[in-house]
Amino acid sequence: RIYALKGKELRAARVSRIINLRHQSATCIIRVHVLSNRRFKGHLNTSTMPPSQPFRGVSLGGWLVFESFITPYLFTLTDCDVRGEFYDMRIGDRTKHTNSVAAEGINRNVVKIGNETKECTPLDQYPVDTWTLASSFASKEIARKYLTRHWESWVTEETIAKIASAGLTHVKIPIGHWILGDIRDGEPWVDGEWKYFRRAVSWCRKYGLQVIADIHTAPGSQNGFDNSGQLLSQKTARHWLSHPDRIARSVKAVGDVARTVKDEALDDVVTGVEILNEIYSDANITTVKQFYEESFEAVREYLPYATVVASDNFDAGQFNGFWTDSNKYKDTLLDTHLYTVFSEKLRAMSPKQHVAFICGNHYNIELMKCCWDDDGRSQGLGRIIGEWTASYDTLVGAEINVVFDEIANTGLAPKFDRKITPDEMS
Repeated sequence: RIYALKGKELRAARVSRIINLRHQSATCIIRVHVLSNRRFKGHLNTSTMPPSQPFRGVSLGGWLVFESFITPYLFTLTDCDVRGEFYDMRIGDRTKHTNSVAAEGINRNVVKIGNETKECTPLDQYPVDTWTLASSFASKEIARKYLTRHWESWVTEETIAKIASAGLTHVKIPIGHWILGDIRDGEPWVDGEWKYFRRAVSWCRKYGLQVIADIHTAPGSQNGFDNSGQLLSQKTARHWLSHPDRIARSVKAVGDVARTVKDEALDDVVTGVEILNEIYSDANITTVKQFYEESFEAVREYLPYATVVASDNFDAGQFNGFWTDSNKYKDTLLDTHLYTVFSEKLRAMSPKQHVAFICGNHYNIELMKCCWDDDGRSQGLGRIIGEWTASYDTLVGAEINVVFDEIANTGLAPKFDRKITPDEMS
C-alpha cells in the first residue's frame, strides 16, 4: 500500500520561477504507480479504479501556513505595510504574466493611496516565519487585514480547476494548529483562515478532488523549521514534545478539525487528516506514538472512515509493529518525505539521474524500512510519499536571501529564468 503526493518543494520545481510559484503547483504532474487504492474513498469513487491507477496529488503550501521561499513578497514588509497601507495586490496575480514580476512593472516598495503613489521603506529585518510575520504589524487587526488579502487571492477556483484538469486526484492543505481559534495570550497567531479552507473544499467538491487536512504546525514548534510556524535556532522537537500541555493542544487541534469537518458536512471531500507534519527525529518515539494514538482516536471519534496520516519522524523504521491491527487501524498511512537536494553530490545529478536514483535503490530502501509486523507486511499501517523535491540542482531556500536583498533594494524580485538543456536531461 504505497501512495504519493507531490510535496512542498515541488511547488518550487523551477527555481527560475521563484516568484511565480503559485501556478507551478497546478500544472506539474508526476506519475506514481500505487499498489492499492482502497483508501481515500470519499467524494472521488476510487473503488472503480484498477489497482495500478496512478495516484496524484499536490500540496497548497504557502497559503494558510507561510514559507518565505514560496511567497517572498508576502514577507518583504515595508513601513507602509505594518501601518496598514498595503502594496498593490496585482503583484500576486500571475494569470496573465509568465515571466518575472519585473515584466509587470509593479514595485513592491510602492503603495498607491487614492491617486497618490507613495514610496515605502523596507523593514531592516524581514520576518522569517508565520510567527514573526504576524508579529510585525502594529496590531492584530492590521495583521489580519494583510493576511486576509493573501488568503483571499492565493488559491482561487481557477487554481482548483487547473489541478483537476491536470489529472490530479487529491489536494493536501497545510493548516496551522490555531486555525479554529486556539490562540493564547502572547501568541501572535492570526486566525480567520477556516472560511477559506472551507471555500477550497467546496471547489474541490465541484471539481471531483479529495482533500487531506494537514495540520502543519504545533505549539512551540515540532521541528524548528519555518514550516512549523516558528523557525528556531536549532532543529528539534523538544520545545513541543517536552511540554505536556503543548502536546494536549495538538491533540485538541486534531480533534477540533475533525469535529468541524463533520459538523460542516465537509467529510465527503475531506477524506484524510494528517496529524502533524514532520516531527523532528530527536523526539522520544514512545511519546510520539502515544500522541499519534490519542490523535487517531480524536479523528475517528468524528470521522470514522477518514484516512489518518502520521509523520515518520524522518525514520520510518521506528514504526514497525505500530498500528498493525487491520480492523482498528484500517486506512492509516505513514508519511515519508524524499528530498534529494540537500547535498552537493545529489545536486550534481542530471534530472534523468535523479529519476533513476529515486526509482531505484533509494526509493526501495526507504520503503522497505516500514511497515512490518511479526507476520510480515503490516495489515494496518500503510505508506504515503507525501513530499519530494523536483528542484533537482538548486537548494531553493538558500536563494531566499538573494531574493529578499533584491526586493529591498529595487522593490522587484530577481529573475531566475533558465531552461533545462537536452544535455542536462541525459
